[in-house]
Amino acid sequence: MASGENFKATMICSRPENGTAFVFDWGYTDPSGSAHIDTGTAAGNFQTLVQAKMQAVLSTFIRIERYRFACVNGTHKGEVGFVNGTGIMGLYTGAGNPLPQEICISMKRNTGHVSRRDRGRLFFGPCWTDFGDGLQQDGVDVANTDLLDVCNLGKADLTTGATTLRPVILSGDGTSTGNFIVNTSIASIFVHRKSRRMRAGI
Repeated sequence: MASGENFKATMICSRPENGTAFVFDWGYTDPSGSAHIDTGTAAGNFQTLVQAKMQAVLSTFIRIERYRFACVNGTHKGEVGFVNGTGIMGLYTGAGNPLPQEICISMKRNTGHVSRRDRGRLFFGPCWTDFGDGLQQDGVDVANTDLLDVCNLGKADLTTGATTLRPVILSGDGTSTGNFIVNTSIASIFVHRKSRRMRAGI
């Protein structure tokens, strides 16, 4: 297989009572090109990688609907695999209050290179007041270990079969610079997203 095939892994969530969708995307590349990636198997491996960490910060009213894994650039572009969530819910209860749905936490990621294509963000939400730092109204607790676990998923490798996929920043056309994500961090201030479809890793 040709090296450089890129993949988009997507976690699709919903808030059933109001029909809101929350979509989180991660990008990966196969630097070896040594095997044909089974996207159905990879979707299950992706679920194993992210589900527990995401459940820890997703509210109990958020339902995980589906994991999707698609080849978006390379020889097998268009191949897609799915794993359905089968009613899996978030586990975060929190003692605080939910913030408006458009309020997010910006989880930054980069490859260590200066190009704009080597930088990206995951807009995480919905958020709770518990995620604040308790010092300022719009301040985020950047030391929250559960939030850090989710943030660090942005630089985690994904192993599927005998292949290790590396995290990358994907462009809209499915390409990347080929540089791997090596740094992640949480922005110290809550941000606002107009769209209720939270897009992560783009």
